[in-house]
Amino acid sequence: LAALVLRGVESVVRNIEFRNMKGDETNEAGIRHESDALLVENCIFRDSYNGLIIGGDRANSFITIKNTRFTRCGYTEGGPAHSVYIGQINTFTLDNCQFDRGTGGHYVKCRARAINMRNCSIDDTFGQGVNYLIDLSNGATGVIDNNILIQGRYKDNALTVITISPEGQ
Repeated sequence: LAALVLRGVESVVRNIEFRNMKGDETNEAGIRHESDALLVENCIFRDSYNGLIIGGDRANSFITIKNTRFTRCGYTEGGPAHSVYIGQINTFTLDNCQFDRGTGGHYVKCRARAINMRNCSIDDTFGQGVNYLIDLSNGATGVIDNNILIQGRYKDNALTVITISPEGQ
């Protein structure tokens, strides 16, 4: 379930606040994208299980999130939910985004072949039950540059901020 389920070839989402995307399951999200290109810009995802889900194997997909905030997202009871979950796509870009006050799962869980993350802030100071700030589940090429990553006290994995290939090859 999601507020927006996108299946268009090139989707653009701008200037929308997604709030309280919670229900009986842990897979509810502000956006569930099921196609190729997606641009999310100037949005807020707040008080939700998942902010954004890109599922499945979409080898030709390019996903970009810019100038967007994720706050109080995630869940751990009955299965993890994340601020951002990116399945097996070509390229994932995060630019000038903020993540804070996570409530479980990871802030960014990504299975993309390439990731470009620049000028972002992940502040877990007031997070509860978050595992990793960034989980590159299958490994990835790319750049994580000029970001602020703040480790919180109440984490399930207190020593690891970024994990690379914990599930993949």
